[in-house]
Amino acid sequence: MTTAVLKTGAAAWLLLALLSATAAAGEYDNDPDLETFASRKQFLQEVIARPEAGRLEKVVKVLRNRMDPLSSLAAVALSRIGGTQAEKLLLGALEDSRANVRGVAVRLLAEQRATEIAVKARHLLQNDPDVSVQASAAVALGIVNDTESLGLLREILRTGSHALQFAAASALARMGEEAGFLHLETLALAGEPGLSAQAVAEIGAARSPRGTRALFQCLFSPNSETWIAGLRELEQSAPEDVDHFLAGQPPVQRSRLKLQLSLRRCLLGLEKMPPECVALALGELPDDQMLALKCMAVAGSVNSLPAAVDCLDSENAAVCKQALEALKGIAARHKLTDAPKTGASVKWREWWFGQYRISACTKEEAVLALPGGETRQVRRGTRLDWGAEVGEIKPGDGKTPLVVIFLGHEPYYVR
Repeated sequence: MTTAVLKTGAAAWLLLALLSATAAAGEYDNDPDLETFASRKQFLQEVIARPEAGRLEKVVKVLRNRMDPLSSLAAVALSRIGGTQAEKLLLGALEDSRANVRGVAVRLLAEQRATEIAVKARHLLQNDPDVSVQASAAVALGIVNDTESLGLLREILRTGSHALQFAAASALARMGEEAGFLHLETLALAGEPGLSAQAVAEIGAARSPRGTRALFQCLFSPNSETWIAGLRELEQSAPEDVDHFLAGQPPVQRSRLKLQLSLRRCLLGLEKMPPECVALALGELPDDQMLALKCMAVAGSVNSLPAAVDCLDSENAAVCKQALEALKGIAARHKLTDAPKTGASVKWREWWFGQYRISACTKEEAVLALPGGETRQVRRGTRLDWGAEVGEIKPGDGKTPLVVIFLGHEPYYVR
């Protein structure tokens, strides 16, 4: 019964959509730019990319066609064309019967700083029957920094619906109000899918030192949606704004923030692995260890591999698991063959010393070629990874030299 009803409802919706599209197309007198949904969409997108006043009449046709689902896109195209006539048409759209058109128009007018838009936005916020339009009006007030609406926005933040609280917080943050930032930060760090990224985007839209601080805080979130959104907003910020914010921080905090930024950029392939990763991986804070090991997995150098091996002995199961992923990633990236499949550190150390090769050897010293191209000149007693010690150097007949490395009492033979 339920399935049948759903199928019937879906069919009815599809029929309505087809009828709307057909009715909309019938308004355009076989204009090749407007006769189909696809052609209208392409036309409007072209106007948005390359606005020309000569296209205004066609854009207005789409905007005024109440059956056309592309009317709100037409409003955007109209704002890109700009000018007095476009502004008047958008002001008229504030009284359109369609909520989506009113909502888009009020925000576009705010972005253009249109005449008396603050008054009109306050009116919509208090009187429009549609919550989405009220929300757009609230954000518009923030865009134009309408201080007269501060009391109203603060009240909505305290008592409004979730959608209106979000919009009020966005507006208040744009106006530098701490309450707006706190509300958006809470949503951003809560990690709710979709909403977190939206909250971070609104923090970024504030374009202020307080917003920059909040964006850096998002970089410390374990939620990937939150920190990726935070990084995206910071990347889109003016570099001088980010530098100015960091310069104003105490030295220790500044270093911590810059490192976190580098770590997150590394995870997305935007920069090389920070050298501090090794120390973080060997530290005592599991969150820092996990982040450093993730960086090693995607961008780790060969020289960082011993630190990842040490992490296999961690008492934290998650750290051990991530350490194994880091080791596999390093081995794969640098084409190191026959790496162990399991997380036993003994096996990885044995394999690691097995990667050493002798490139030169005399009775007194040898030159070891390490994975990744590094060479190391050693003598008896030279310390290597994990405190291993060179015990013997045997040049042999010149063709079969041997270096014996001891890790504890366990010998490893390098040829």
